[in-house]
Amino acid sequence: PSDQVRTAIFVVVGIIVSGVCEALLRARERVEEQARELQTEMHARQLRERERQEMEHRKDEFLAVLAHELRNPLAVQRASLEALQDGIYPLTPENLQPVLEQNILLSRLVDDLRTLALADAGQLTLERTPVDLLALLQRMVEKFRPQAASNDTSGTRLPPQAIVPRYQGGAPSIGVGAW
Repeated sequence: PSDQVRTAIFVVVGIIVSGVCEALLRARERVEEQARELQTEMHARQLRERERQEMEHRKDEFLAVLAHELRNPLAVQRASLEALQDGIYPLTPENLQPVLEQNILLSRLVDDLRTLALADAGQLTLERTPVDLLALLQRMVEKFRPQAASNDTSGTRLPPQAIVPRYQGGAPSIGVGAW
């Protein structure tokens, strides 16, 4: 072939090779981008799996604490009821009081579980009600007065009502165990 034909062939082959090289470079860039995206997705999945495992661990710890917290009042109730049944203690309101208190505690724990379940399901609603903090403090003081009698707490006084702020919130969640 003539020099012109050879030159034309080289030019055409050069153009083809150049186009193939550009296509290969673009394909390589797409593969590298997809590899980066895959790496990012794998990292995100690993983070989600760690978070899931951590949540599972916290749930297991919570359930262990919950079982313990439920077992204690049940044990007190059972022991008190067995003592009453066996005649160790006479059946009096004073001897039934610990059973009632433990039953109230168990009811609160079960209510708290229900609240957690509702919160977990996204169905928890906050009902705001005014709370008289002074009255709450007075009830708490009265509840703990017998324990305080053995200590020198004679100088302890509640503040005047004028300086106790009003609280707007969920009354049952304040002072749990002190109502």
